[in-house]
Amino acid sequence: MDISNYVANFHFDEKHAAAFENADVSTIDLLTIDVEDLEKRTNCKKDELIQIIQQVTLLLRPKRKVASQIKQSFLTTGDLVLDQKLGGGIPVGQLTEVCGESGSGKSQLCMQLCIMAQLPRAFGGLNKAAVFISTESGLETKRLFELAKYIPDRFPEAEEGDVFIRNPGDRVYTILCPDLESQEHIIQYQLPILFQRESIGLVVLDSVAANYRAELKYNRSKSHYTDLNNIAIRGNQLGKLASILRDLSRQYEAAVVIANQVSDRLTRDYDAIGLFSLDYQSQWFNGWDDLDPNPKIPSLGLVWTNNVNTRLALIKRADSATVKARRILRVVYSPNAARIDVPVLIGSMGIFVPKEEKDASNPLF
Repeated sequence: MDISNYVANFHFDEKHAAAFENADVSTIDLLTIDVEDLEKRTNCKKDELIQIIQQVTLLLRPKRKVASQIKQSFLTTGDLVLDQKLGGGIPVGQLTEVCGESGSGKSQLCMQLCIMAQLPRAFGGLNKAAVFISTESGLETKRLFELAKYIPDRFPEAEEGDVFIRNPGDRVYTILCPDLESQEHIIQYQLPILFQRESIGLVVLDSVAANYRAELKYNRSKSHYTDLNNIAIRGNQLGKLASILRDLSRQYEAAVVIANQVSDRLTRDYDAIGLFSLDYQSQWFNGWDDLDPNPKIPSLGLVWTNNVNTRLALIKRADSATVKARRILRVVYSPNAARIDVPVLIGSMGIFVPKEEKDASNPLF
């Protein structure tokens, strides 16, 4: 039965598990079909079924909260001005996507956040470990240790002992998922167990689109393949992935950051397709519009876009040919911040807002 998809580590006793499996009863069936019909299908006693339904209903029922109980917490990016522009930093309990072309700095930001998550809460960290799930290449541990070395420079007002991380790699759990099957297994089964055993404050998935693209290429080689069938299957997979990560982030008060790839965006004749077409409207939630010199479009489409709480885009600036480290970090949409472009640099210490931008933004920084 698929109850584990909705409630982690919940199991029926062997008798009822076998009965539900043989009768092909799903969790949705258990909650929606009349008890009398379930009794006939499973040959289980009515009283036992009622008790099981009550248990499952109680586990799936969302906990009530009043507005005064809801408090949004954040993970610092390591830059006070950047945190301010993001409305506090990387939100905890939500899904944050960082999209951009190759070499834009997505992995740099993800590794930087793995270090920040280990900092004490007094400095914007979570004082917890991080999980780095990679789909293309392993974690660059040398770069991770280099970023940790510059932590005292980011917090000059703090005592070095308060922010110094002696062994940053000890609190970063990493695994390589080279295919979609292993990725789904790790996230659905092993990640919840790790959350139970360790204090996890950040989950990074770098990148989300790689394995889906590889799976799409493989499926197209099959004779019975259809685009419509693939879209339906992939949409279901993406919704399930987002649901698992969101539930874990809320339950354990962790931030989830997902790197996403982009592809070139073709300009269209809007007079022909209309201003209410998806191609035109998507400019406001994809991150690039027709005014950008090299417009891009994030991978995985509208289904994935609807599952992400915050979308950030790392964009190579027009002058990046002369100054390669220059980028724009764009807040595409977020419940915590307005759409804004923040100039950033990539250096030895990681991603940061340059001093001239800080002075122009707020003379206090």
